[in-house]
Amino acid sequence: MPSIVLHHGQGTESTALRDGPAIQGGSIPTHPLGVKPLGNRYLSKGPNAKTNSGIWGLLPDEMLMLVLEQLDAGSLLSLGSTCKFLFAFCHSDELWKALFLL
Repeated sequence: MPSIVLHHGQGTESTALRDGPAIQGGSIPTHPLGVKPLGNRYLSKGPNAKTNSGIWGLLPDEMLMLVLEQLDAGSLLSLGSTCKFLFAFCHSDELWKALFLL
């Protein structure tokens, strides 16, 4: 249980402690590509990028990564420019590390 924080010259507890922990806009960083955890899909009313990506969306994520590992840099960039779903996969650090560091 957190202790009560008293403001200088006041005898009341801090609003943040009284109302519970405040979630600040910057406390949880967003994904740089706008990718959200799978649990958000059940509450979202917007379109799902995976279902809108055609036949690529039918593959499990692991299988898609195996396919993408076979592509060269130019092909990855071209495929990644087709939709948001593939953009996120084609810009995965693991794919680019395998191309340029190994």
